[in-house]
Order: sequence, then C-alpha cells, then structure tokens
Amino acid sequence: MAPEQPSAADTPGPSRRPRATRIADLLDDARARIGPPTPSTTTGPLPVNEVERSVYRDRLTGLPNRLSLEQEMTRLEAAGASMTIVVLDVDDFRAINDARGAETGDAVLRAIGSRLAGYEGLRAFHLGGDEFALLGAEAKGPAGLGLLVSRLQTELARPWPVCSVPVTLSASIGVATGPLADGIRGHQVLRIADDAMHQAKREGPGRVAVRDEDATQRLALRTRLAERLEGAAGRGELEVHYQPILRVADRSWATVEALVRWNTPDGVVPPSEFIPLAEESGQIGRIGAWVLERAVADLAVLRARTGLTPRVNVNVSAEQLTDPLFLGSAADLLRSSGLEPRSVVLELTESLLLVDPEAAIAALTEAHAAGLGLALDDFGTGYSSLSYLVRLPFDVVKLDRSFVTEIATSTRAQRLVGALVQIAHDLDMKVTVEGVETEEQLAALAAVGCDTVQGYLFSRPLPLEALIAAAATPA
Repeated sequence: MAPEQPSAADTPGPSRRPRATRIADLLDDARARIGPPTPSTTTGPLPVNEVERSVYRDRLTGLPNRLSLEQEMTRLEAAGASMTIVVLDVDDFRAINDARGAETGDAVLRAIGSRLAGYEGLRAFHLGGDEFALLGAEAKGPAGLGLLVSRLQTELARPWPVCSVPVTLSASIGVATGPLADGIRGHQVLRIADDAMHQAKREGPGRVAVRDEDATQRLALRTRLAERLEGAAGRGELEVHYQPILRVADRSWATVEALVRWNTPDGVVPPSEFIPLAEESGQIGRIGAWVLERAVADLAVLRARTGLTPRVNVNVSAEQLTDPLFLGSAADLLRSSGLEPRSVVLELTESLLLVDPEAAIAALTEAHAAGLGLALDDFGTGYSSLSYLVRLPFDVVKLDRSFVTEIATSTRAQRLVGALVQIAHDLDMKVTVEGVETEEQLAALAAVGCDTVQGYLFSRPLPLEALIAAAATPA
C-alpha cells in the first residue's frame, strides 16, 4: 500500500521492538503476596525480600532485571523526570561460549555486570542473555553522551581475567536520552535505544549509535503515533475514501481507487506519514486487509445505489502479496459480496517487486489466474524497469503524476508518454495517468492515446456517501 505522496519521514521508525517482557502468573502471584515494591532512587538499593529478589533480580549476575528496569522507568515517568538509557549487547558472545565453555561465558557476564554496576549516577540492569542496560535519571547533552560512550568503550576493551587466558570482547551500544514529557514514555525511549543498538550492530562490532535529545523526542513521538495506529481501525479512526478513474473517451467511471485516511482526535494524519509508519511497525498487512474488506463492501453498495459498474483499485503491500492466505481471503470477500473477481484491481508499486521478485511473480501470476485485475502503480519513478511489463501479468500501467506536469506544453513529454502508451498497448495493457488537473493536460493525454485518467480535475478522494452523490453529476 503506497501513500499518495512520498514520505517526508527522514528518521527510522520503530521497526523492531525490544524483546517482550511479561512475567508468568507465578510471578504475578509472588508480587500479590509481597505487596507493591518499595520505591527506590535511581542509584539506591532494591528490596531485599527473597521472593521479591527472585522477581526483580537476575540470578546469574545479581543485577536488577528487565522487569525492574520497567518499574524504574515508570517511577521516572511519574516524577516527570528525564532519562538516559544505554543498551549494550556483547558482540559474538556465542564464540566465547563455544571456545571457552558455558562456565567461562557465565563468568564473563558476571564480570560485565560487576563493572557496569560501578557507574556513578547510573543503575545497571541485565536484560537477559548478553544484553545489559544502564539507566540514569537525567538527560545528557552531547558532551555528556560522548564522555559516557568513551568510558564504556574503554572499560569494555580492558581484558577480562575470568580464566587462565584473559578474554577480550567488544559490544554494540545504543544510547537514547531525553525528558519524559509531552506523552513520551520510558518504554519508548528504551525502544529507541534498542533500535540504535541494533543499528550499531549492523555496522560492525564495537560500534555505537547515539540518539540525542532532539532525535529521541522525534522518534518517541513517532513511536507513540505507531502505538496509536495499532488500534485505529477498531476505534473507528480509519476511513476509506475513493477517487474515480475515468475513461478518456467519454469520461465515464472505469474504476475508483480506495485510499485510506486516518482521523485522530488531534487531527488528520496524512497518508505520506502513517503508511510508511505502518510498514515499519508491521501493521501494514492488517490495515491493508481492513481496507480490502471495506472497499469490497463499499463497491457493492456503490453499484447497487448508482447502477454503475466500476471496479475498485486497492493498494497492496508486500506483506499481503506474499501471505499465502491473502488470495483466499480476497476470494471469500468477493463471494460474500456477490462480486466477480475482476471487480477488484490490486495496485502495487515497483518497489514492492524488489523485496522478493520471484515470490512477487508467483503471487501475481496466481492472482491473475484467479481473475483479479492487476495494476502497476507509479510506473516511471524509482526503479522503473520495462522487464516487469514483460514478466508480470499486469492489466494496467499507471503513470506517475510527474509525467503530467509539462504534458500540455512539452513536445518531449508528449513523445515520451506516447511511447510508453504504445509499449503498454502492444503488451495488451491499458494506461492510467495520475494527477490530471487541467483540461489542457487531459487533451494532451487523449492525443497520445491514454485510456483512463485520475486527478483533481474530476474529483478529490471522497467518502462513500459523497462518492455516490458525485456519481450522479457528469464529469
């Protein structure tokens, strides 16, 4: 599913969550027996009750565990404090276990915990495996972050005399810092630090990725938006609008394109912002399935109330396309609505084909055999390749709005579009041009043989009731 406009996002989103931490019912039981934990300060001791220790401390290192970290972040949130968090993951720790044995590996983890516990103003936590964290109750500026990272790298580079031959190691480090204000939560800052650590690890051993206060605040707000998007459909915040696609010959409706909108209590979030966010946070498949279900139901209503027989174009994500259940679900929706398969046209962008070209080819071939229409969206931008037109069973090629800007005045633009139209027609494909806004553009596109057009000259995207009303008005 592609947004109508390119994403303006310039920072990575919350593509990976830290490992989920949920304690079993047994631990809930234990906390119920011992009552709420005693509030602590950032550098103060944890409760010493033995049952509580088993809940809040790691047995191997003796450090507070992830549950304790979550508790401490909640305390900082309640106090309206700031925080700096470091997530540290030992590089290639498995090699130490394999070469020196599990006992040596455990000794290394205990030694790391002991050194990290000595940082003044920071509390050390063992998150599990070879992953540790440091938490401080203040935001650090560039100088403070630089000093912290330098100390960590120096400390980790020192030999670890845990056996007869000292162990050397490095770690990938992610750091995030900022105030817990304006709705920013501790777990969001932790996730940002965790994502930073994984970015550092991808760049090679011993690397560090730092998110300063501005970056942390920007990413935390983005993370918060992703969390709100999680239940948007259930809260009735998502809505599908439809933009007609008209035949050039007589301006009759050939199809309508389904375009999802997100209306939050704080205002409308543009598709160029939330579609990439949905892709990064793994929600695009669920949202795409919801849009398809809504679009099929609305098409049946549109046809029944207007007497028209347009098709509906639905944008498809890579996650949907490669889901083995997707085509079956689409077929079930069509059967229950009394619509034939060709009523739905699946739109996909060329970038989607780059994820796994062979899987995409197989899925599109199956969709075509099932009778669904296929449209290649935004052709002529990005990684355009004529080979896709040969290898894939598309019915329609959609030319990006960038071809339209000068079509009325530029002979070169007219020749280029005309050549693309001729190629598509020779391959038994129709051509739709997006972004048509003037009669002059429409006339130029008609002159070079375009089949259908879409744009504000005819209609903006409309909710269903407004679309039904517009169907009664000649274009």
